[in-house]
Amino acid sequence: MGMTFEEFKGKGYATVDPQYKQYEKNGFTTPTGKVEIYSTIFERHGYDPLPTYTEPRESPTSTPELMKDYPYILITGEEPSSITIHPAADKAAQEALA
Repeated sequence: MGMTFEEFKGKGYATVDPQYKQYEKNGFTTPTGKVEIYSTIFERHGYDPLPTYTEPRESPTSTPELMKDYPYILITGEEPSSITIHPAADKAAQEALA
């Protein structure tokens, strides 16, 4: 990351340059070295190797009667590359940075 811990404490965050298309150099970290929709790892451990869809317990399909009173569906998500951990939220981290 190109900084010391003291510099990190002063700045409060660190950035890492993204590495794009790593698979072109390294391949994929699967037994076949390819993208696997049919997971040979799942198969080896006794699980269904193909992805499946499970309808949520409360959805327009599984509980259509709820749609009369609750016609909207909230969809939330999180961008994995934007996960932020704030030291103030973690007492141990706060003490380590003191």
